[in-house]
Amino acid sequence: MLFTNHGLKPAESLVAGQDTLFADLAETKSCVVLHIVRQEHEHPQQYFGLNCLESEVLANGLKASTFERLHTLPAWWMSAFGRFFGIKHASAIGDFLAELAQKFKLV
Repeated sequence: MLFTNHGLKPAESLVAGQDTLFADLAETKSCVVLHIVRQEHEHPQQYFGLNCLESEVLANGLKASTFERLHTLPAWWMSAFGRFFGIKHASAIGDFLAELAQKFKLV
């Protein structure tokens, strides 16, 4: 998920000419999306999640969330409980809770 002038959006939903991304965490440096190039399935790339106390990072120079679909609640969880339980345990508990929420169609 990327931080845009329209809030957090998945990369695949960006619209050229309408979305603006941020090149710093403070959101003072912006850059307009000029065009979109879809990734071809012939050349797959590996993606991975980050387990951090801070959930806003610069990825290739753009402000991004470390989470795939939701940001605010998981970011709060990792910030608060990561300090208490440690990142590894807070992440494992968070994954378990996320699976439960999906199982009961809460998210």
